[in-house]
Amino acid sequence: PYTTLFRSVLEQVNDRMCEMTGYAREELVGRNARVLYPSDEDYDYVGQEKYRQIREHGTGTVETRWHRKDGRVIDVLLSSTPLDPDDLSKGVTFTALDITERKRTEVENARLAKVLGQKNKELEDIIYATSHDLRSPLVNMQGFARELADNVDQITELLGEAGLSPSVRESLAPLLEKSIPEAKHYIEVSATRMDALLAGLLKLSRLGRQPLELRSLDMNELVSGVLATVAYQVEQVGARVTVGSLPGCIGDADQINQVFSNLVCNALKYRDRARRCEIDIHGEV
Repeated sequence: PYTTLFRSVLEQVNDRMCEMTGYAREELVGRNARVLYPSDEDYDYVGQEKYRQIREHGTGTVETRWHRKDGRVIDVLLSSTPLDPDDLSKGVTFTALDITERKRTEVENARLAKVLGQKNKELEDIIYATSHDLRSPLVNMQGFARELADNVDQITELLGEAGLSPSVRESLAPLLEKSIPEAKHYIEVSATRMDALLAGLLKLSRLGRQPLELRSLDMNELVSGVLATVAYQVEQVGARVTVGSLPGCIGDADQINQVFSNLVCNALKYRDRARRCEIDIHGEV
């Protein structure tokens, strides 16, 4: 049985062994290996596991703990090879590696992973709550945009019956036929974009990670939509935006949309105030 084989004396030790355990060579040679273990359980486990591996595979490797002379317990990786594979009673040679620092790192990594998991859960909860909170004003914005369009139609109809002078009609026409409809269009485009972003955030909060949905993208249409959402900012800063003929690509529409939206917004935000902002978007295969 393993106990007969394992409960043998330490016949030879090297300087590194003495350094790891704090014992002098003469304090170890001739003594039972039990002196190195903090408990019978540790000692017995190594005997059972190591000799099981040796019998099955010819060598044995096991993690255990050693009790140094100064009382400190260290983590050790033991690798053992029998002197005679056909006769285990002749003993084994073993190599011991101090893995205390590695074990401490593993424990710390496990702790940090747990903390990270908790923080991710908190972040997902925040994303979920925020997305729901933002959806209410978004719905209002979309509703009032539609109401604005209805009001413009009613005003146009009433003005047609009011008998206004040609000069007044000429003054009102650009507002009712171009400025207000154009502003309404940009409101709707921005609201649609925000709705897509909120949907993406909700999806992310439910899944933990948003899967990519790869498909063929019309980049001219995509960039046009991005520019429509920032048209007001472009006009306010007097920027000149030039878009060439863009080749299509394969990608996730929401993610690629976000990339170009960030690029354009950054170009506007961090422009050189001393000169006109010029944004050129082009592509090639």
